Amino acid sequence: MKPPFASTHLILNHLVNELRSRGLWVERHSYSFRVMYRGKIVASFHIYPYHKEIHVRLYSGVDEIDTYLKNTLEETFIKIMGDYKIIFNRVL
Repeated sequence: MKPPFASTHLILNHLVNELRSRGLWVERHSYSFRVMYRGKIVASFHIYPYHKEIHVRLYSGVDEIDTYLKNTLEETFIKIMGDYKIIFNRVL
């Protein structure tokens, strides 16, 4: 499933709201997102719609938090963005 281009902003806003409902605070600027958990920035991601890719950077440095983030983000991306390729990078 590929989001229709005309409604991309609605889908991206829905993505933000879905992640917020799952305990993450997410801020969006165009196709770039910052993720906060327990008051700290723990991840960021950028969506490349023409390549159907999502690049995620995990910053927490805590295995349990990074695992929670990876699982939560991946489940939500699959649910909302469909068949986009998800690339995770852990930044220590």
